[in-house]
Amino acid sequence: MTRLCHRKILGNMKALLTLILIALSPVTLFAWGGDGHQIVCLIAEERLSPAAKAGVHELLGSQHISDAVVASWADNVRRERRETAPWHYVDIPVDAPAFDEHRDGKDHNNVIDKINDFAKMVADRDASKAERRDALKFLVHFVGDIQQPLHCAERDHDKGGNGRLVFFLDQPRAVNLHFVWDTSILLHRKGTTPILLYAIKLNDKISPEQAAQWASGTAEDWANEGHDLARTVVYVGVPAHGSPPKLDETYVDRAADVVEQQLKKGGVRLAALLNRCFAIAPPSGAVAPSPQSEPTTRPIVVDLKDRDALRAAMGSEVIVSGTVVTAEWSRTGSVMRIEFEGTEKSQFYAVLFPRQRPAFDKKYAGDVTKALSGAEVRITGKLQLYRDRPEIILDRLDQLEVTKRG
Repeated sequence: MTRLCHRKILGNMKALLTLILIALSPVTLFAWGGDGHQIVCLIAEERLSPAAKAGVHELLGSQHISDAVVASWADNVRRERRETAPWHYVDIPVDAPAFDEHRDGKDHNNVIDKINDFAKMVADRDASKAERRDALKFLVHFVGDIQQPLHCAERDHDKGGNGRLVFFLDQPRAVNLHFVWDTSILLHRKGTTPILLYAIKLNDKISPEQAAQWASGTAEDWANEGHDLARTVVYVGVPAHGSPPKLDETYVDRAADVVEQQLKKGGVRLAALLNRCFAIAPPSGAVAPSPQSEPTTRPIVVDLKDRDALRAAMGSEVIVSGTVVTAEWSRTGSVMRIEFEGTEKSQFYAVLFPRQRPAFDKKYAGDVTKALSGAEVRITGKLQLYRDRPEIILDRLDQLEVTKRG
């Protein structure tokens, strides 16, 4: 057998091995993973206008855009609706100056055009509620997707880094570069910090000047920004071909700064876009209600001591006020119930679950239970019935306000 033949066989074996490694690695086009999408939506929720909050509630009911089932819905539904797969990204060649609709648009099946399409659908009061609900779920996800640089670029047809294996720090198994930017970098920087607390931390770092700057621009502008980051950060030091290189601490630290910045931008931009969608005037020909007749979206004020009033307000957004008697975690730590002075046992509880505990502890000097004991508080939320007991679940920090310390 000739030396050339040996080289050809060896080359074919290497190519086959590379394909096997890619097949075994976590190949994905799902930007940010679930954590990243929830973080974008959590930041956005803190910045929604009252009209946008009401509009989201109208379409989603008791769900929030930051719920995993909403924030990652577009990733899950693509298994059934395969035509939606190219809507999550736009393949702009990394050596091209910017997005070109003719070259990169795929007949409008790309994340830029889909953000524009679904924003119009959300704002369209003539569309059905089901159409607008699905459009909202696609929109909150795609605004997250477009912030991920590898959803806006590709190099040598590598499908946004999916075809390029790398070693992340000292991990022994090679993974694709797209997975690193979706998941590995964020998890490395976030560590064990709960998602809600991490989102609060990022949101607190956004200055008013940054928010104003980031909220401007179009989906195409955002994609070009991500494309530029792919060129100047993502692919730097990562050769297009050859054996998988190692991404060292220097690369990962710089990348983590970019990831955090893009998540913050995503939250600001999503909020700004939804605020515009839900602020659009009624369709032409429709009669706008007068200020006096416009239905209110404000919560109902309910007296905690009035059992009949509590029952009558079931299912509504309400405001309740009272003095906390006890705020204690259960023996297993699975739930904290807040009870109020002057109410009968089990007449009403405010409920806090462990996933929100770190954020509430941080807000209330390290221990929410101590802060609430004997304090006068105001609680806002949806009143619901659980085991024949009215309660409000505290999912967000703004639902609980201490008006007077105990």
